[in-house]
Amino acid sequence: MSASLILKYAIELVAVLLLALGIKGLSKVRSARGANQLAAVAMALAVLGLLINYAGDGGIAATAWIWIIAGTLAGGILGAMTAQRVRMTSMPETVALFNGCGGMSSLLVALGVALFPEAGGSDLVAVVSIVVSVFVGAITFTGSIVAMAKLQGWLSTPAWMQSRLRHAVNIALAVLSLVAAVKLIASGEGAQGLWLLVIGSGLLGIGVTLPIGGADMPVVISLLNSYSGVAAAAAGFVVGSQLLIVAGAMVGAAGLILTQVMCDGMNRSLVSVL
Repeated sequence: MSASLILKYAIELVAVLLLALGIKGLSKVRSARGANQLAAVAMALAVLGLLINYAGDGGIAATAWIWIIAGTLAGGILGAMTAQRVRMTSMPETVALFNGCGGMSSLLVALGVALFPEAGGSDLVAVVSIVVSVFVGAITFTGSIVAMAKLQGWLSTPAWMQSRLRHAVNIALAVLSLVAAVKLIASGEGAQGLWLLVIGSGLLGIGVTLPIGGADMPVVISLLNSYSGVAAAAAGFVVGSQLLIVAGAMVGAAGLILTQVMCDGMNRSLVSVL
């Protein structure tokens, strides 16, 4: 085992521990700020470990460094501006937006590997992971954007979405996504099935989120947060990143527990909310 790989695993282990402590710290108001900082350090270490691993495997191309630096600067600047300007009363909308960004990230990773097979594996596990990452990532992205828009007052529920017709539409979109997923898994490749899955699951995310009322939207945002973790874990299988698998699974589990706690506090079931 090379020195760069050992260093990568050591950094990833520290990152996982810090992320676990960060999630635990979010359970109390007094420790929430420090917990966020721990989680941010964990993510920085995760990126560092990944870069060290790639550098040890033969270096990173100059063009890749340009994209990495540009993406880091753009994301860092936008994140800092959002954090400075957002009001606490608008925090649910901000969380929904960040959930959507997480879902889109997992979706783009899966699309990159699917469209350029040399970037990852083509076995059954990789294909199934791509399907899960695309499906959950697209639902998370579109659903989170709809949730943010409804909380901001930019979007209202159409009258027909409050009728039983919405169930037929959502079932049709779910069947479309299932057919595309089966086709993609059976063939192992194919851009047609891939884009059909993206469109079907993206529209399904809109269809299941748009009818939900504003009072129930925090519960939905928490559920979408769990979805973003599941999508990240699936993306970890796609690219072979143990850290991404562990971190995504932790976020998915924590989000699901929070969703159930919120439903219990409202004396309602998750099914009734949806």
